[in-house]
Amino acid sequence: MDLHVKGQDKMNISMAEEISQQNSDLEIIRHRVREIEKKCDEQRERELTRLPPGFYLDDTSLWYQEPKEKEDESPIRLRICSRLEIIAVTRNQHGEDFGRLLQWHDCDGRMHTWAMPMSMLASEGYPYLGELLSKGLEIEPGRMARQKLTVYIQSSRPTARGLCTPHVGWHYDCFVLPSRTIGQTANEQVILQSNYPAGHFSTRGTLENWQQIPLLCAGNSRLVFALSMSFASILLTPLGIESGGVHFQGTSSLGKTTILRVAATPWGGKDYVLTWRATTNGLEGIAVNHNDTLLCLDELGQSDPDKVGEATYMLANGSKKVRSDASGDSKPTAKWRILYLSSGETNLAGHLMQVGKKTRAGQEVRILDIPADTGKYGAFENLHHYPTGDAFANALNLLTTQFYGTAAIHFIEQLIANKSEYLKLTKERMQQFERECFPPKASGQVARVLNRFAVIAAAGELATKMGITGWQDGEAFQGVKSCFEAWLLTRGSIGLIEREQIKAHIRRFFELNGESRFIDIAAFKAHIEDPSSNQMQMPPQKIANRAGFRESEMEKTTYYVLPEVFNVELCVGFDKKLVESVCMEEGWLIHGKERVTSKKRLPQMGAKWVYMFTNRVLGDED
Repeated sequence: MDLHVKGQDKMNISMAEEISQQNSDLEIIRHRVREIEKKCDEQRERELTRLPPGFYLDDTSLWYQEPKEKEDESPIRLRICSRLEIIAVTRNQHGEDFGRLLQWHDCDGRMHTWAMPMSMLASEGYPYLGELLSKGLEIEPGRMARQKLTVYIQSSRPTARGLCTPHVGWHYDCFVLPSRTIGQTANEQVILQSNYPAGHFSTRGTLENWQQIPLLCAGNSRLVFALSMSFASILLTPLGIESGGVHFQGTSSLGKTTILRVAATPWGGKDYVLTWRATTNGLEGIAVNHNDTLLCLDELGQSDPDKVGEATYMLANGSKKVRSDASGDSKPTAKWRILYLSSGETNLAGHLMQVGKKTRAGQEVRILDIPADTGKYGAFENLHHYPTGDAFANALNLLTTQFYGTAAIHFIEQLIANKSEYLKLTKERMQQFERECFPPKASGQVARVLNRFAVIAAAGELATKMGITGWQDGEAFQGVKSCFEAWLLTRGSIGLIEREQIKAHIRRFFELNGESRFIDIAAFKAHIEDPSSNQMQMPPQKIANRAGFRESEMEKTTYYVLPEVFNVELCVGFDKKLVESVCMEEGWLIHGKERVTSKKRLPQMGAKWVYMFTNRVLGDED
């Protein structure tokens, strides 16, 4: 028994020693693993950023240490900023526009990434610092720290590479946003690298949270239209469709701002909605960073009327006018393709009229006026059991501050995954919408506008098919169709808008000047023949800025417009041949077979070729 116990003890001791040895070996292995991991981390950091001489990073900061001139000297250390890593070298597909991809954390622990163009280092005054500071990089005060920061960025040589693009939106098969890129290229990440401030793209909540918003939009044509327009902006480039805008017009408290906030939610929160007043001067940069997305501009009435007309042209054209540099060579211009949604108490025409300007047909096709008022509850038709329009708007506005930024990402991800199928489906739905809604004998301008409504309707239906909106099939079609009909009603005609503008302009001219600037021939003759006649108690009134003569007979008045007045005043801003054509088609202008003008003998002027207008120009019957 004793021998057995002793044998057991020896066995236990042996096992204990073996376990101890194993533990010791395991600890050695763990130590070696930690050393390898540390070396790998150091190697990764060296590869991540080949730090220039004298610079080093610790867990919290970027430092610079001056080399010692003497052995017994203490090295001088300078804290430059909070930890800033240079992740990659960026450049475009042509090997130009080089930059550096920077990464850092703000004081709240939020990570920021920015592809900084290297061209910003060429300007004095450290222009890049504003972007870094605004996004939470803590930079030490003083000129030395800023100089060293410039050296650090310029001299760093990271091994990683990235493709840069100067604008938000499509880049080949990728969709680039300020904070992320959706989709992949063959070899390299695509990164936004822009000289313009990034837009207010942000996310909060989940797609399921956000879907509360489109459910409340159902049955409300303006809201359905606006939300569908947000998705349609993504389809412009793949479909080759031009830019354009839509303006919701109406008095205050109708819900116009609510419409814009809802439209913004696929991309961001309330900060995504900008104002015309704040953006008119910097609209080029804003357009670039809303490329292939929806731009929301509130309160047209607050903008400068002298600038807003050109702004609408610029937004729709997709670029600014070509500029020249100091040598006279043309500078490259930024380009974009966007849909923009606007609101205001007045439309563009009314706004321009404040400074004596008028809209051109091109402007009215580029930005379409839709009345915000549906005739029921302001901008709404279905309050979804809310007691008032205000209560409904408040509920929607609250949701737009809580959930946003997810829907567009889901739409883009699914579109990229099934691009050919979804684009084919979109084209089919567009054709269906155009067949159902195109008015017979409508002008080419109406057809052009209908194409914009069609892509908006198709985009809304596509978002529904993707499971994003939660709407029933046909909801987007019906909402967009209602808005198209409202636009047609506001326009007043299915013909060329220039013709309607000419008719309004001519009629207004005679309404204002029919009595004051046209000499009455009968009265003039009576005074000349017998100044003392009872027919003329006073000499005919002297007319300044005479436009012509008039002659009345049996409640019919004929106006004889002098040729220069016709050319300068009646045709201002319009093609003369078109003005003549419109006036003849309306039956306003008496003319012969060979020429538009007629010869008439006028007092003190003799025989004169003039434009003979009937009183039908005033809406009177012959």
